[in-house]
Amino acid sequence: MLANRFAAEFMVPRWGIKMYCDSLPQHFDLTDAIALLSDYYEVPSKTIILRLEEEEYITAKEKEEFLLDSAVAIYDERRKELGLHATMQEPTYDRNGSLSFYAILRKNLDGDRISRGKFDELYRLLDSMSFLNSLPAP
Repeated sequence: MLANRFAAEFMVPRWGIKMYCDSLPQHFDLTDAIALLSDYYEVPSKTIILRLEEEEYITAKEKEEFLLDSAVAIYDERRKELGLHATMQEPTYDRNGSLSFYAILRKNLDGDRISRGKFDELYRLLDSMSFLNSLPAP
């Protein structure tokens, strides 16, 4: 059990939950957040729900309600509505070349989270992927 908690905390870190939840528009509800976090971290929605309770975003009672099979089906449906893959078993090829990677890379450089050298290295790596040739140069 302790190993499972460690794995969940490792895969979905506290700072990541906070940063991601804080960046969502206000009109996104908890169902949206669960679906999006599940896709972002590539973990099942149940893992996200457990982490949200551990980080006190939801209560223990809410966690139990969110973990019901009927609720999990709602998250899967919401994932489809948001254009996300319905299952973690499907490959997510689009993530490899997503324009959002370039935006995240730029944001990290602007926020002094990475050096210019690391930015250039990662940009060259992304640029070397054939489906990224249309990205603007930094």
